Amino acid sequence: MVRHCYLFFFFFSTHAFSQSSTFQGWLEAMGTHSISNRTGLEHCFTYSTLYGTPKWRAYDYSLCMERTMSKHWDLMAQGVLSYTVQTENYNTLELRPILGCRWHITKASSHRLYLRMLLRMEQRNLKNLSNDTWEVSVRPRIRFELLFPISSSRMTDTNLWYGIWDIEFLYYDDRVTERFANKNRMRLGIGYTPDKRWKFETIVMWQQSRNTIESSFEQSDIILRLRLRYFLPQKEKDNLNEGVGN
Repeated sequence: MVRHCYLFFFFFSTHAFSQSSTFQGWLEAMGTHSISNRTGLEHCFTYSTLYGTPKWRAYDYSLCMERTMSKHWDLMAQGVLSYTVQTENYNTLELRPILGCRWHITKASSHRLYLRMLLRMEQRNLKNLSNDTWEVSVRPRIRFELLFPISSSRMTDTNLWYGIWDIEFLYYDDRVTERFANKNRMRLGIGYTPDKRWKFETIVMWQQSRNTIESSFEQSDIILRLRLRYFLPQKEKDNLNEGVGN
């Protein structure tokens, strides 16, 4: 399965370079703490930018509460605040409430391959700061996630190197004016867990999007994501619920 994931990523990456491509960098800092044995709260700060022209940059803050309902199901409520410099004279502010659930198809403590599915429904409220107008749309999204240990036998071990692979499909509304109206994503990465409190992840993400500012054309984006995770306090149960980021 892992080999198939790498082949799948290679196919999409090759297809991405054959299209009009851009290169982005994301820096993400995520902190998670427990508010009960079954409920966790995640804070996520993200800075993202385009390497090239036309230059843009975004500053995001996300707050996500995730509750374990059963062995296989989690429920989550999330809010995202995002400020984006889309062009030199066009800035946007986005308020995004989100409801979702995560299905743990396999468990990290009993399977070598940790497979799960994430379903989310977002209401996107995008404000044009130049003319003080709002655009509102609803965006469902679905993501299939796979984590697999590299240096050990289980994802719950410490001093662990692990692999990350997932694919996500997003509904986009071309009536919303933004530089990157995301359509689908694929990620491949590697992470390291020195102990129960820290995770370090490096992810390469391929993203297909539509530019709705200048013209409605599709393009591919290659994105390097550097991610730092911190967990406080340590959870008592074997639980990899760690929020969702973006």
